[in-house]
Amino acid sequence: MANLSQFLGGGGGSEGDPRTEGSPLYCMYGGDYNSIGFNSIIRDTTSNQAVGSPWGAVTNSTANYAFGQAANGQGFGYNADGGTPNNNLTSQGYSSWGAYSQSIYQNDQYPHFLYGSCSQYGAIAWNSTHASMGIFSNDYLINHSSMPAGVRPRRYYMVYNNVFSWRRNAHVSSANAQHHIVDKIDLNGVTGVSKVNNYNTSYGMSTYNEKTKTLVVMWGTSNTTLDVAVYKGTKNLNKVEKLSDFFDNCTVKNFSVSSAGPAATSSINYSNSSIIDNNDRLVIHWSYSNNNYIYGVDLSGPGANLSATQQANHSHTTSYGPEQGAQYRPKMQTTWDGKWVAMYRPYHYYGNGYGVFFVSTEDSTRYFKAQYTASNGGGAFFPSGRTGFSYYWGTNADSQGTQNSAWDFTTTSTTGTDTTTYGYNTNVSTVAITAVSNGASLSTSLGFVNTGYYYSTNYPRYCTVNWWPKDSNSGGDFFASEYTGA
Repeated sequence: MANLSQFLGGGGGSEGDPRTEGSPLYCMYGGDYNSIGFNSIIRDTTSNQAVGSPWGAVTNSTANYAFGQAANGQGFGYNADGGTPNNNLTSQGYSSWGAYSQSIYQNDQYPHFLYGSCSQYGAIAWNSTHASMGIFSNDYLINHSSMPAGVRPRRYYMVYNNVFSWRRNAHVSSANAQHHIVDKIDLNGVTGVSKVNNYNTSYGMSTYNEKTKTLVVMWGTSNTTLDVAVYKGTKNLNKVEKLSDFFDNCTVKNFSVSSAGPAATSSINYSNSSIIDNNDRLVIHWSYSNNNYIYGVDLSGPGANLSATQQANHSHTTSYGPEQGAQYRPKMQTTWDGKWVAMYRPYHYYGNGYGVFFVSTEDSTRYFKAQYTASNGGGAFFPSGRTGFSYYWGTNADSQGTQNSAWDFTTTSTTGTDTTTYGYNTNVSTVAITAVSNGASLSTSLGFVNTGYYYSTNYPRYCTVNWWPKDSNSGGDFFASEYTGA
């Protein structure tokens, strides 16, 4: 029987890995917080069919006197910061809690969302929306990971100057608070590391590839230069019981990487999304000014002074990045099989539309991009099926149902830069396969997928589900042959 430490990453082998989940699910929720109240429903991203029964809670005759599922939530309820999530996100910022719950910033690779956590049954536990409170807060200084098939990261790692820590949660305002730390290590004490200093103005960022047991930690030394340490482990960082078990059993390479990001950006001093692919090529996603970039550099050779190259970019409205607030850091999702990542940020800086880069984790020179220029409605990215992604738009669903775009990479080569194929669908049942060149812009066409949650004006919200069960009731048997914990 799997124990808690196995589930969170300690112990156990890849075969029958207790972390392996079923097909991806998502939650759609909303309400008017008056006569109708609150509703949520779980759907399978493979078919968009409902899973189980919807949840609901009605309110008192006075709006916001919520009970049932909505009761006692730190983020929602009477006079709570969460307000009433029934309005349309346009240009409201993070402090406009009700509208900002629709923002594309809400969801990330981790099995929770910015304002809370949703179970496989649709019950949502809300966190406080204050940056200094809540279990997950703003996802500050968390690394992104390249994971095995069916596995999402369930350990939280942070870099804060020269300290690498394993965290109980992602509490934003307590990078050094002992009660949030399971274990930590001073990287200055790791044999072979020569690039680590006490970077008082560069917090640092990191990324981990569980398949190759490779950890990369980076610190900004100027507006465009990174100090980079590559740790090649013999043990799985996500399964060791203490960090020294990984760091005492790894080799280390040190790099100085110039031209690592767009000129004159302070984002380099903060945590951005990044991946290290199976060939030790690093890709970093930057959000700066009116642009959205990915930069790449090959770290497979010996330690050296290297120069990164700009791989792709989008032009947006004014960008927000982590230097404007941890809640604005670029986000990332991974396909169920772990072969692709979607690295994205909104087109409109408060959380509407998107610019996304789809990058192969097996060979990051294989990539595509897509951009949707909406200035309202928010939305969400989720893994879709075995090897794809979906974007769900939060625009008014009255009389038309909800809308999404979907991309399927089942037929897409994960390596090389030659022409390949990909699939896209807008009505779930039909997948169109088309040829596409490497780096090309993919379709962003929207289709109607299901009804909304209320017959009148409604702006649905979407959040990730904290566990995707493998039973047939949820569509989890879609990948039954894949449950090897690869």
